[in-house]
Amino acid sequence: EKGVGPLHTHVFQYDLHLDQDPYAFDAKVSLKNHGDKKATHVKVKFYASLDKTFGPHDRAHGFLGKVTGQVDAHELKEFKYKNAYAAWGEGVRYIIAAWKSECTHGYTWVVIGKVNIKKQLKCQLKVHGEKGVA
Repeated sequence: EKGVGPLHTHVFQYDLHLDQDPYAFDAKVSLKNHGDKKATHVKVKFYASLDKTFGPHDRAHGFLGKVTGQVDAHELKEFKYKNAYAAWGEGVRYIIAAWKSECTHGYTWVVIGKVNIKKQLKCQLKVHGEKGVA
């Protein structure tokens, strides 16, 4: 189970379109411990990436937030980051969840969804009709 969704939702999907402020969303990934030992120090970090690859640029500039927790042996646990702010302005970003614990060798990552911020419309006021002074 993974995905992105509007703030405070229980419905997560792959594609999310945001067209009004606040440009914020929730992101989640579910991790299952297939081992016989409890994972006590699980860290899950969420990132926004320009593409579906997870490189140094994403780690340096795309960090959204982090959650931590524990996963018992044979347990499926949901890690949810609430109120991730889409600070990139406009366009598409792939949302990546990266996790590590004492049971992994470094971080493992997966694309959990795609968020598209629609281009912002600007307002422009012009004189219409009669011009003059009163």
